[in-house]
Amino acid sequence: VSRLENRFWQAPPHPGFVGALLCHFMAKSGRLVLPMAPPDIVLRRFLAKRVGVPCVELPKLGLSVLTASRDDASWFMSLKAFPSGIDATHIANRIESAQRVWLPAADIGVLAKALAHFARRKLRITERACLALREIGHPAHFSEITEVYNRLFPECPATERQVHHALGRERYGIVWIGVKGTFALKEWGYERPSKSLFQTVAEIVENAFIKTGKPVPFSVICAEIGKYRQVINPNGVAMSVHFNPRVRRVGNDRFVPRAPDTLSNDETTAEELDNILRKFARSIDE
Repeated sequence: VSRLENRFWQAPPHPGFVGALLCHFMAKSGRLVLPMAPPDIVLRRFLAKRVGVPCVELPKLGLSVLTASRDDASWFMSLKAFPSGIDATHIANRIESAQRVWLPAADIGVLAKALAHFARRKLRITERACLALREIGHPAHFSEITEVYNRLFPECPATERQVHHALGRERYGIVWIGVKGTFALKEWGYERPSKSLFQTVAEIVENAFIKTGKPVPFSVICAEIGKYRQVINPNGVAMSVHFNPRVRRVGNDRFVPRAPDTLSNDETTAEELDNILRKFARSIDE
């Protein structure tokens, strides 16, 4: 029986099968991408195999593609890769520009939408967090990102803690920019600071003191910080100066490097720091 089957499939296409496939094609309004619905899929599979026309099935999408091979199927499924794979227009443009398989424009649209929908349903929380950040369009705190996240994906809500944890993985171009709880995308030109704010402040004070030989004003420290970080929290800078173990205050808002073996006797009081933070808050509001 197996020999007879092999001879049957390897025989030249019969004109009747070719005509039947053409009739099937015209009955479907010239569509090459169709749902895998019986009995159509059984007939299409039989006619395609008998005539020698490639036909691949994409069970995850519930579609079959006439004129496409198994290699094409793998390529189709690769188009859903994050992040571009959730955009049907981008996928359609790639299918059309590759010219790997000829498909009518309507079929390309159907296939692209199915791939994008499948990719969207399979998104991980970090990928969804990345999309929420991209939707905001600028560096944002994880609380704001969580709000947008839940608006974009109401079917799978997440807490601020979950989103913060996902952002902290710094995948898919997400990067922490040195401000507490604030993240951006590398494609926007942001990078993760290589040193902590305390280390940066200490280096600024040390370099400025070596250069001038004079105590460094707090205003100079604030001005220099911008050379090291793209986004700055003034309150964070104030704390990094007044509580820095490598910096010593010698006057009103003036600082010098602290010797490694020197003990501090002039720590900033809580009241003094509170006044400093309030001053910065007022300057931001203005």
